[in-house]
Amino acid sequence: MRIGKQVTLAVFFAIVGIALTACDNGTGSDTGSGTNIGEKIIGTWIDQYRRTWVFNADGNFTRSTPDEDFKGISKFGVADAKLCLAGDTPDSYYITYDIYISPNGKTLILSGGEAGCFTLTKQ
Repeated sequence: MRIGKQVTLAVFFAIVGIALTACDNGTGSDTGSGTNIGEKIIGTWIDQYRRTWVFNADGNFTRSTPDEDFKGISKFGVADAKLCLAGDTPDSYYITYDIYISPNGKTLILSGGEAGCFTLTKQ
């Protein structure tokens, strides 16, 4: 069982690595889920619950809450307008979201994940 989990995680992190390299195949459009979407999400965003989401160019992702002294650090990758977040330990979670970025690049919508839909505003 443990070997199966390690193999699954190895495959997952390989996919995340490829996604970080490729960023996005894109659709050739500058709006919506278009070209370079992986680059467009880099930066600091605030969601509807006032949580801060930070996507760094090195593939690190941090989310913090305004009411608690909590910071979750993990890795992220983007491929084909899908965002994949993975925890920073081999036993941690991973989750994927569909990505949509508004034409002006100031609104990011993440949908389809276990936690529901998030609407984020670029800071």
